[in-house]
Amino acid sequence: MDELLPPIIRDNKYFMYPFFYYAFKGKNIKTMMEFKSMAGKMSTEEYEDIYKNLDTLGARRPTDLNSSCIRYILNKIEKEDKKIIDVGCGRGYFVELLLRKFPEKEIWGADLLQDLEIPKLNYIQGNIENLPLENKSMDVVVCSHVLEHVLDFDKTLKELKRIARKKIIITVPKQRYYYYTLDLHLHFFYKEFELIEAMKMENFEIKNLQGDFVFVGYL
Repeated sequence: MDELLPPIIRDNKYFMYPFFYYAFKGKNIKTMMEFKSMAGKMSTEEYEDIYKNLDTLGARRPTDLNSSCIRYILNKIEKEDKKIIDVGCGRGYFVELLLRKFPEKEIWGADLLQDLEIPKLNYIQGNIENLPLENKSMDVVVCSHVLEHVLDFDKTLKELKRIARKKIIITVPKQRYYYYTLDLHLHFFYKEFELIEAMKMENFEIKNLQGDFVFVGYL
């Protein structure tokens, strides 16, 4: 829809209202539609509550990652990487893949959810902008389909770099900006250079895989 419709129609409040009503099951429609304007005025607790209580038609899908991104990220995990964390791990789809593929490694997950009961997973509840982890405590930091949601992009990125020892692997959607988006995104990356500039890293790789950008930054 984003690519097919003229912006004057695609980003029209009245055109988009039925889509929001359907996607959010008729709940909190004003907040969801005006989220981009309201998010910056919310307290941390108010912002977190939006996501903790989010009830949409797509909220229960296992992952936002496509198969090409999953394969690419897993192939970037090296034998020497001992500690890996998935920040913003949701209900744990990707960390379970990591645990199965790399049973010898120490796998961590972090999210806003209060608990995630997955055997052998080291789980911490916390906000991505302030993680309770030591500097350079993780060999690899994975963060998929999260950075487009955060309130403070630069602060979040600094925190991910702080806890990473070797590399960070970021996945974001290749997406054109519109004000009315059903996904509650606050940051948009439609061209590779936009993500490259935002990441502020000199040594990196970037791939466009099935409509998602995967950025691997080396520290």
